[in-house]
Amino acid sequence: MLGILGRRGPLASAGPVPRCVAALLASPLGRHPVLTVAIAAVLTVATFATAEAAHDLHLLLRTVGAW
Repeated sequence: MLGILGRRGPLASAGPVPRCVAALLASPLGRHPVLTVAIAAVLTVATFATAEAAHDLHLLLRTVGAW
């Protein structure tokens, strides 16, 4: 990688550094409340689904006598 030279935007002030480093040095994206709520909802649903699957696995193991 030769670095980022002559770029405009948030990566312009990063200097001659590799792209992956320049991306880390760039300012963070603005807040997106809809995206935050959507991610929280997906994580909540995934948490409940995991808890339900663990409960079902426990019942299955109890049924077959492994627990």
